[in-house]
Amino acid sequence: GVTIVVSPLLSLMKDQVDSLRQNGIAAAALNSTTPREEVNPILRSAYNRETKLLYVTPERLAMEYFQYQLSFLNINLVAIDEAHCISQWGHDFRPAYRQLNAAIQRLKTNPTILALTATATPQVQADIGEQLMIPQENFVITSFARPNISFRVAHPQSSTRQYIVKYLTAHQGEAGIIYANTRKRVESLTAFLNDRGFQAAMYHAGMTPEDRARVQDDFQCDRVPVIVATNAFGMGIDKSNVRFVLHATSAKNLESYYQEAG
Repeated sequence: GVTIVVSPLLSLMKDQVDSLRQNGIAAAALNSTTPREEVNPILRSAYNRETKLLYVTPERLAMEYFQYQLSFLNINLVAIDEAHCISQWGHDFRPAYRQLNAAIQRLKTNPTILALTATATPQVQADIGEQLMIPQENFVITSFARPNISFRVAHPQSSTRQYIVKYLTAHQGEAGIIYANTRKRVESLTAFLNDRGFQAAMYHAGMTPEDRARVQDDFQCDRVPVIVATNAFGMGIDKSNVRFVLHATSAKNLESYYQEAG
């Protein structure tokens, strides 16, 4: 059958679909950047069992007409990625995530539900289980400890920007992500770094889909080593040679910091 993957970020969807296709697995995404004329061919491909994984946003799955379209598919599994978004307690709350269980219950095939996240406090775990009717005995919880990551708080002696310049100079050629908490800060920091001879590109939700896709491809293919971004980028980007993550401004809270760093 078909697996529906609910994913909250366009960058995350693109990254995973590109990676799956490269590995010979038929996957497609339906989100706000999908041209209208491509929607029906993608659904037809899933109906014909050519596409096995269909990535959708929670907002699309909540739409009644889309649920009707899905009723023609043999859906065996609904995998909810970044499931912490389902929780009022979660650090990235999205109202459409609260409607997921109702949407899944309307599917005729009664699929298995799988919820996944790397950052869920005990409260959030309990909320996810309650929302999706997953009993406690079906929870699989592993450690937060990531021995391949080291964390450091820096106290710049001059300014944050000068610290970043010094850091990038010491780590030239290495791939990394610099987070800032507003689009304006992302834009000004990118311009600042480019003016000082660093090759950096920016990524935030205010850019066109084409520009975001181009920047993401440039980063994945090592054409641009440094991305300056809001948290619209990087939640689970699968790039093996990322060597640093800098927060130029504080993350919203500890879970957000850990999510972005991890």
